[in-house]
Amino acid sequence: MGESLNELYLKYVPILIDRIYEGTSGEEILEPMRFITPRTNLNLVQQLTTLIDSMLPEPSDNVP
Repeated sequence: MGESLNELYLKYVPILIDRIYEGTSGEEILEPMRFITPRTNLNLVQQLTTLIDSMLPEPSDNVP
């Protein structure tokens, strides 16, 4: 499962961060996104980890 998460992270997160802050999306250059409320890098990391945590199954007591 860890390898899958790492692959997905490498595939999507850098692209999305570039889109949010720089306005780049592959070859296309767009206007960076504007936030209604100010966001910090730490806040974005917290949101990402909360999202991932909500999607992962609960650990089982039977797993060593």
